[in-house]
Amino acid sequence: MVKEKVKYLSAVFISIFAHAGHITKEDANEISGLDNHEFEKAYDAASNITEKTKQAKGQKRDRFMEHFF
Repeated sequence: MVKEKVKYLSAVFISIFAHAGHITKEDANEISGLDNHEFEKAYDAASNITEKTKQAKGQKRDRFMEHFF
């Protein structure tokens, strides 16, 4: 159970890079090692995180983005 959660969170993290344009969605899917259905859930979660981050303003967001990418 814990391994599956870690794999899912890793897929979300990888998918954020895909949403940012650093890698393709297909590359993220391959790297994740998840089946397509599970990967799509992680990719959707990453989409929400990416949108919320883009909407945030101020120094905290800028610092986060600086360290994240």
